[in-house]
Amino acid sequence: TYLQQWNGSYAIITSLQSGTMGTGVEQHEIIFSGEHSTQTNAALFIQFSQNASTVYIDDVEFFEATVTPNKVDDYLRFEYNPTNSPKVITLDAKYIGVDSTVYNGNITLPPYSSAILLKSGLVTSTFNADAGTDISLIMPTNTAILKGTATAPVTNYQWTKIAGPAQYTIANPNNPSTAISNLAMGKYTFQLKVINSAGDSAMDVINIVVLGVLPVTLIDFTAKPDIDKITLQWKVASEINFSHYVIERSGNNQIFENIGQVNANNLFTVQDNYVFDDNFPLQGINYYRLAMIDKDGTTKYSKVISVAENNVSSFKLSKLSLSSKNNSLKIAINSNYQQIMQIVLVDVSGRILYKNPIQLQKGFNNIDKKIPALNTGVYYAKLFAGDQIISKALLSEH
Repeated sequence: TYLQQWNGSYAIITSLQSGTMGTGVEQHEIIFSGEHSTQTNAALFIQFSQNASTVYIDDVEFFEATVTPNKVDDYLRFEYNPTNSPKVITLDAKYIGVDSTVYNGNITLPPYSSAILLKSGLVTSTFNADAGTDISLIMPTNTAILKGTATAPVTNYQWTKIAGPAQYTIANPNNPSTAISNLAMGKYTFQLKVINSAGDSAMDVINIVVLGVLPVTLIDFTAKPDIDKITLQWKVASEINFSHYVIERSGNNQIFENIGQVNANNLFTVQDNYVFDDNFPLQGINYYRLAMIDKDGTTKYSKVISVAENNVSSFKLSKLSLSSKNNSLKIAINSNYQQIMQIVLVDVSGRILYKNPIQLQKGFNNIDKKIPALNTGVYYAKLFAGDQIISKALLSEH
């Protein structure tokens, strides 16, 4: 059945409608939607494909109707998670998955997964799952208790790991409360799925992060003299969400000062090596330790190691100041004899910013040197003459 123009180009102006009729009296309704710029001089065409029976058509009526067509896209939904973390997607209605799971307003997709959903009704806002708040563990503790709840009576609970290390054990995956044990260091995501008597489901996720005492393990820490500097080396493992290392030094193993900082690489799955050069070691024994600092500010100290720098004192420093406003370095020093002293200025990363020799006279020397423009901040100055070395941290002044 279709409409066609009676003159002109005789264009068919509606889509073709077809159906099957039996041998009895039947009533059929056919909806035509105009698809042509004009529908004047149109005729109704009805075609039959039959054997030998006689067909009677009676009481043909035309009237304007208002209809709402249904689109497949309004009922089917495809969702995909292209990330390496679980993704919670909010739905505009209640949907059913291909495995008959009913999703009530949201769905949680594991990493790199997808779902085809069929709309089944309105969201039941009173039925929701709650997997609890995220958990952090510090080794050697590697066990946690999951406690799931729902906002309405539940006929089935199901806990599933959807992301994280392969090593774990769920004691009772179909209970609202269950123990999770045998966890390894890393981040886990567990999903709680609950189903009510009507077949509706709701889901929620909880993260469990398992760390060491700090999110880093120090394997080795050494110091070695090297001409005019001391080289510090350390090896670590299991860095995760770790911030940085602060290198601290002392001349008496009691009062330590910050002499530098190294940011963490956070190579969780492999061991990593770090090196820091103390270009201004103290006269005599130098004591070193690492302050290992997490992103939340938690700090753990390494063991203290020591190395000797045995130099004869040839001068005594009275004052050392740095001005970024005047771009100057001022030194007040008393020398035991006439000699050449080297001045080196570096930033916190060890980069040399200024280096220059100075002629010292025997006795008191007041020195004011122009230096390259500096920003306000912390710098380290090294003064050495002969075998003696003095180093000091400086805060540039305006």
